[in-house]
Amino acid sequence: MSMLLTGFDFGSCPGWSACERHPVYSLWCRASQNFAEMACGNVTVLLNGSVVDAFNRESMFGSVELDSLDPCRVDHVNIKVVTDRDGPFMSDCETIWSTFEQAYVGRDPRKIPKDAYNPLFQVAPITTPRDKTMFWSKTERVVHAYNDKTKCFVTMEDTLLGSVLNNLSWCGKEGSSETFTSGCPDWNACKDNKYNPVRSFWTQGSAKFAEAACGDATVMLDGSIATPFNTSSFFAMYEVPNLNSAKVRKLTVVLVTATTPVSDCSNESLNELRQKLDSKIGYECKEVSETRISECASNDVSCTNCW
Repeated sequence: MSMLLTGFDFGSCPGWSACERHPVYSLWCRASQNFAEMACGNVTVLLNGSVVDAFNRESMFGSVELDSLDPCRVDHVNIKVVTDRDGPFMSDCETIWSTFEQAYVGRDPRKIPKDAYNPLFQVAPITTPRDKTMFWSKTERVVHAYNDKTKCFVTMEDTLLGSVLNNLSWCGKEGSSETFTSGCPDWNACKDNKYNPVRSFWTQGSAKFAEAACGDATVMLDGSIATPFNTSSFFAMYEVPNLNSAKVRKLTVVLVTATTPVSDCSNESLNELRQKLDSKIGYECKEVSETRISECASNDVSCTNCW
């Protein structure tokens, strides 16, 4: 064994987080990816319940393994949260699930207000790393295609609750103790579009996600339409008003443009965004082509150099 290691200078190796392409880190990234791709049937993951963010999107599991699970091979993911009774924080899957159900089970599925989910966000609070919060409006495909490859940002869909519930439908029925995933009201079916159980979750989740933002926040808006900032969008109604100027230093608008842009950073709707934004929060707008964003993801351009 000693002969095999001859010539290796272990003392000069960079620290694990010293660079983006650390040789050991890169090895484990590829190994973790291959390991996840081979998974089939029922998969189990153990998370640390003694920390606030039991699910960390930047962890090896959150950033590599979770995205590499093949839905054609994996039937079910069992999440086990290991609680430390002596630790400052505890997360319990059964508690989270039962609290989630309390919001809508046994209730009229057309009368579920956003506040019904407040207890859920208390037992499973949203946390995001500094400078990593990414909002979006009309750019979901671009945002997630970029972020799935680079892991540069955290969207609401990357949080514990957001990742589990994204693209799902659920509701309860009066007199029943069950959760239903079919026969539920459509997204826009309820009075004033405010009391759909799924819409109410994402409404409150968007507000909580914005409240958790700190440092520099980013939003991708669509520059191929006449009104990139839509005052009736989730971003305008629930996220912008909940940005905390005591925590958020600046909001950067990444205006995603097509070959022939329709809007630029001087667009009147973006001026309206500036007016709605807390005056203590800085504002910046950058016009970035969708082609450039795709190139950044494909060519491993660092998070700080794409725009």
